[in-house]
Amino acid sequence: MIKVISNEQVRLIDKQTIERQGISSDDLMEKAAKACAERLLESFEPGISFAIFCGKGNNGGDGLAIARILWQRGKTVSVYIVEDTGTASADFQLNFQRLTELKRSCC
Repeated sequence: MIKVISNEQVRLIDKQTIERQGISSDDLMEKAAKACAERLLESFEPGISFAIFCGKGNNGGDGLAIARILWQRGKTVSVYIVEDTGTASADFQLNFQRLTELKRSCC
């Protein structure tokens, strides 16, 4: 059976991990994104392209980081940012900037 946890539980787990490991939220997000991207690369055939849909919260930041890593690995990636009524989280903004700068530096 798969255990499902709430948003509040995820926030608490993230907070505890950041405190116990002494890493930043950004570093935790980067580690998670790398693990997710590796899993995607292992799970799908080499020629597949990816579409990633992101909100403007921290999950959206995760999506942007995953997109960046996949793109750096030579994959075709389309990113769709779904507007919401709130402002973007700091981690979303950081990963949006990273993805934008990477795209400018090569294309």
